[in-house]
Amino acid sequence: MSALVVKTLLQAPEPDGGDRQRTATLLDAMPFPLLLCDSAGRPTRWNPLLSELLDTSADVARSGVDGAAVDAIAEALPILVDVCSALLTGQASPRSVVTFRTAAGERDFELDGGLCRDATFAADEVVVALREITAERTLSERLQAAHDEIVQFRYHVSHDLSAPIASARGLLGLIEDDLRSGALEDLPELLEETEAQLTRLQRLIADLMSLARVSGEMQQPEAVDLRDLVDEIVASIGLHTRELEISVTLSFDSPNLMIDRVRLRQILANLISNARKFQDPEEIAPYIQVSVEDDGDDWLMSVTDNGIGMDRLTAERAFDMFTRGSSAHPGHGLGLHIVLKHVDRLGGSVSVGGLSKPTRIDVRLPKEPHCCATEPERSGSD
Repeated sequence: MSALVVKTLLQAPEPDGGDRQRTATLLDAMPFPLLLCDSAGRPTRWNPLLSELLDTSADVARSGVDGAAVDAIAEALPILVDVCSALLTGQASPRSVVTFRTAAGERDFELDGGLCRDATFAADEVVVALREITAERTLSERLQAAHDEIVQFRYHVSHDLSAPIASARGLLGLIEDDLRSGALEDLPELLEETEAQLTRLQRLIADLMSLARVSGEMQQPEAVDLRDLVDEIVASIGLHTRELEISVTLSFDSPNLMIDRVRLRQILANLISNARKFQDPEEIAPYIQVSVEDDGDDWLMSVTDNGIGMDRLTAERAFDMFTRGSSAHPGHGLGLHIVLKHVDRLGGSVSVGGLSKPTRIDVRLPKEPHCCATEPERSGSD
């Protein structure tokens, strides 16, 4: 459509014969990168927006430079030859998308061509407009990722919900048979296993509720006392028991953070709980370290432990939904995914900083509160 508009304007009669100046003025007025090509697909004229995009000189008609700029454009847009050839032979122009690496990151453009065949021009020329589709492609990729996540979510949740229910139903059937027959010696074990299956189901429901809350409204930032928050989390997940005594230490550059307290608690609770779950039973002095460092515009929060760690493959997928650190440990693989979602909503990032001895998860959060942040693009083992 862009090329069609320009083609129509280029072919409009110019009473005073100022075709060259008219073409330059028209090219300069276009709000998108644009160029004219000869019948061989070689650039002849282009506007400043294309020069800026490809970091080339102005076209020869204006600058008098040699063919270096023409060669640079032809090299950056090799598809020009096919586009021009198709248009000149009456074929449909192939859909062409090119990607340029710029200082602002990768930018995607779709080429839209039109044929100029008019007595005004010495030969057939093709006008080619570059329409930026970076936002469209990014949105399309995000929608596809969301769709894939929903498909994966439905599959795993349906399985993880039905499995403990089916097991509990089978166990209750055995208990009923034993009660009828009076054979009660296996009853305690069957009841214990039934409770374990129902506990598994309860944990999954709790994880799903936590995941659902991620998309809720952002809370107003408040001053959060880090020591009080960590103490509250440690007390709630039972790090100090007769069977297990884990040393938990906290270090910080600032004792208080201005942040959404609910989301920060979810982040730290999942990370500390994850570290507890994957403790090394052979470790004489198990520990979990929580640190918060001042890093310019951000707070760098790390949770470190000397547990069993993770391999590189698991680390690469650690924040994906339903990624489990180990089949030998309970859980549904939602913990680190929930962390990722909360961090995204706060405008931050999360990564695996160390694989083993110590294992470390790094969370970077902006100091400037994101009260109304929308979910960005981005980066769970449970």
